[in-house]
Amino acid sequence: MSWSTHVRDAIECVLVPATIALLPFRVGLAAARAVARIPSLYRQYTAGFAEGAARLGFAPDPAALLRRRRLYVLLDHVDLYWTRWHSDRWITRHLAVQGDWPDDGRPFVVVFFHWGNGLCGIRHLAIRGFRASLIGRPVAEEQLKRFPIALWYARSRYAASARNGRAEVIYWGGAKARITQALAEPRRTVLGAIDVPPTETHSLTPVTLLGRPTQFTHGLVGLAREQGWRLVPMHLGLDAHARGRVLRIDPPIDPSAAPLEDTMQRLADLAGERIVADPAAWWMWAWVGKFFPDATA
Repeated sequence: MSWSTHVRDAIECVLVPATIALLPFRVGLAAARAVARIPSLYRQYTAGFAEGAARLGFAPDPAALLRRRRLYVLLDHVDLYWTRWHSDRWITRHLAVQGDWPDDGRPFVVVFFHWGNGLCGIRHLAIRGFRASLIGRPVAEEQLKRFPIALWYARSRYAASARNGRAEVIYWGGAKARITQALAEPRRTVLGAIDVPPTETHSLTPVTLLGRPTQFTHGLVGLAREQGWRLVPMHLGLDAHARGRVLRIDPPIDPSAAPLEDTMQRLADLAGERIVADPAAWWMWAWVGKFFPDATA
């Protein structure tokens, strides 16, 4: 492995995002927009991205799509430093929040999609007085051991999720009991994604996404249905001109009020709305073939 890989990781994971995080918010966001115009940055996150979006007709201007994609990736890295170095008041001041978390004492779980950025959404839950555990895949330690900076960053992301949510991360594999135990505590919740590539998970339900058949994992939704917990979809993206961030908290969904298939389709419709509104925010375009094996625009 060449030193250029270490240098690239240091620039992308530390130098650039940390420098932006030190700037006043609007100046930092303007700097991030400028940096996102550099094609050589975050190539591992843009490889196959425009091609995947083009398969479904979502890349009429591939260069513009990749610029906004790099911006989302960069802000994901900046969030690591913003949330570490700034107060709850600062975080709240720089989020345009639509909706609010349920506060009636009844338990809920947060459902999100691989769309936009999530760390400040976790922090917002804590600001509102909840302890929130991210449900995630364990860090690929063996795969990343030759890339020490990338490994540090992956570990730091999970540590940041735990710090900002004020609760431990719950990793895949035997998570059901830990989730149930967590939700038994007052003002406790968990966050889980449902748009995992179907080849990478199980407990799948057929849905229609972007007008095409695919499958979403229903593990968390099914557990909420069994336990009587509500679902609260969350999305955190940029405004149209990338001059501000918008946290959207949708109204709670009662998963026991309809068949599981209907609830999953309702969530897939929400995911589709977000993808259509801002295609560059969906992190899954490079793996679109795993969702839609035969898809062509």
